[in-house]
Amino acid sequence: MKDWTLQVKINFGFGLLILITLILGSIAIFNMKSVEAGSNKLANVYVPEVEVGNNVERYSLLTMYGIRGYALSKNNQYLDQGRENLKKVKHYLDEAKDLANKYSLEALTKLEAKARENVLKYEGLVNKTQEMNAVMDTARENMDKGASQYIQSANYFLKGQNSTFKRENKANAGVVKLDQRHEKITLINDIIDVGNGIRVKNFKYQATGEEEVIKSALEDFKKVEALDKKIRKITFRDADIEALDKILEGANAYRVAIENFLKTTNNLEKISIARDAAGQEVLEAAQETAAVAMEHTQRISKESAANLSTSTFIMIVGLIIALVIAISVAIYLVRSITIPIITAVRTIVEANDQVVSASTEISDSATGLAEGASEQASSVEEVSATIEESTAINTQNSSNSREADILAKDTKASAEEGAKKGEELINAMSEINNSSERISKIIKTIDEIA
Repeated sequence: MKDWTLQVKINFGFGLLILITLILGSIAIFNMKSVEAGSNKLANVYVPEVEVGNNVERYSLLTMYGIRGYALSKNNQYLDQGRENLKKVKHYLDEAKDLANKYSLEALTKLEAKARENVLKYEGLVNKTQEMNAVMDTARENMDKGASQYIQSANYFLKGQNSTFKRENKANAGVVKLDQRHEKITLINDIIDVGNGIRVKNFKYQATGEEEVIKSALEDFKKVEALDKKIRKITFRDADIEALDKILEGANAYRVAIENFLKTTNNLEKISIARDAAGQEVLEAAQETAAVAMEHTQRISKESAANLSTSTFIMIVGLIIALVIAISVAIYLVRSITIPIITAVRTIVEANDQVVSASTEISDSATGLAEGASEQASSVEEVSATIEESTAINTQNSSNSREADILAKDTKASAEEGAKKGEELINAMSEINNSSERISKIIKTIDEIA
């Protein structure tokens, strides 16, 4: 670098700073691009994935709440709410599918398929629940009809037996008839009591869901059959037998309705368990979707924070290094530029001093030469006067006079030429002085630049 010119050194310094700036800028741009890519993924992929997962979970819970309310209360308002929320679940599953297809999200694709499969399964179980509730309603109606027929027929039979007993008692029909009538009344009362007990147990089962209670009620129908057999043995009138047939018919209808109700209840319980399991699968898929998206979101956030931290650290360290290099290069360039300039200025000053000294000596010599030329001219004039006097005195020696005249003329010409050379020397010295002044101004300017 010692042999470089001033322009090359300055260009090198600025070029080095530009290079450092470009390197730092490139690193910052690269990291910013990484942060931008992460931000785009967050905004366009992972945040929507979290949102769609949360929406599926939210409306799945609302759907399950509505359907459970319907299963417990049989209120169609809950069913309508559940179906409406189920439509929203399907809508958000469609959004999840579109998002997965758009950005090739394999995990979301699998979770969406799993959730959709269970949503369809859940919807089918909801339909079965509705069907079973209709069956249960029919079973309730049949239970009411059977129980009503059973109790009404038994009361009708009891009323007839009580009337006949009073009439026979007044007529003194005999002990045997009265005993049979009394036994019939006792048996029909037992039949009524057993029927009422069955109804109580049925209501208790519907209120508590205790299956043992309803099974006990079904066992009581055997007591009804046993009592019916006993009372038929002592019943002979067609009207009474017909009443007993209606009692037994009502009892059988009531029993079948209870059995259907119990079977339907068990089926509903199984459906409810399967429905809840399907709903739970949907919830798990939605939660897993949100969890995966949150995991990606956290990872992208950490990477972005790390990139920003790295960029900041690199920029700070790079700026410090650039500052140190810039100061070092500036010091080096200043020294490499100013030292040669100062040396050159010193050399020029010394040369100027020498030129001034030489100019002074030349001026002094020129002045001396001019004085000598003037003295020689005076001598020549004196010689010329002497020659003229010698010519007047010694006219006879013309040849010597002519030679002396020629010599005087030559001497005079030499003196004139010497005077001319002296003037030229004085002019040259004047130009040297002017040049020295200009050089001094240039040196002063260089000193100021340095």
